Amino acid sequence: MGGSGAAPLAFGGLLLGMGALVVSASEGLGVEAPPVQPKVKITPTDNVESSPHNTLLICTVNRFFPAGIQIKWFRNGKEEPKVWTTDLIRNGDWTFHIEVMLETKPERGDVYTCQVEHASFEGPVMVQWEPQSDSARSKMWTGIVGIVLGLVFGATGLALYLKNKKGQAVPQPAGLIS
Repeated sequence: MGGSGAAPLAFGGLLLGMGALVVSASEGLGVEAPPVQPKVKITPTDNVESSPHNTLLICTVNRFFPAGIQIKWFRNGKEEPKVWTTDLIRNGDWTFHIEVMLETKPERGDVYTCQVEHASFEGPVMVQWEPQSDSARSKMWTGIVGIVLGLVFGATGLALYLKNKKGQAVPQPAGLIS
């Protein structure tokens, strides 16, 4: 054979030769990796430095394969153009992770939607988030505090009752035992 160097050797998806090593999980094996559906979650954060009244909504899309993905934010059905996106992050198990963030000032009745399109889905997948009003949040905390206090006082009362019951002899009715 003519040529100036050694011919590359292909072996089980590895291409060796000319000082290069190329690794592919599916090349040369006749196997294509199946797509992995992403897990989608919306996380609101209230600590936005640019404005104390704004909320940062984070749409986390994790554990998907292949890397091609499209993510959009919608507010009340209208696409939000001003979003921030992290770089595509490799998880180390051949899947990927990405976050798309929307800074907004939620108002009562607003519905926010993170829409994800990926090869593993037949159509777009949408996850919704709705802001809680301050009064709803206040009612929730009032209920939680009420339950905790009820459990504490109930347990204390039961413990005192049982302690006093052990220390007293049960009086026998007079006249039945002679």
